[in-house]
Amino acid sequence: MSDDLLNVHEEVKETFRDRIEDNDDLSDSLTSSIIELSDEEMTDSEIIQSVVQEALDNADS
Repeated sequence: MSDDLLNVHEEVKETFRDRIEDNDDLSDSLTSSIIELSDEEMTDSEIIQSVVQEALDNADS
């Protein structure tokens, strides 16, 4: 991957994580669950959906 593309990729990940952390509509547990995902997991929508669903299920119990 070129340096320019790698830099853009890093900025996108950082921006995404910042927006999740700054979103007051999300519970702390959900925010933590998403932020703790690896870079590879963060690009997999099925993993993100399962993490969100698990956090929501835990919040309901």
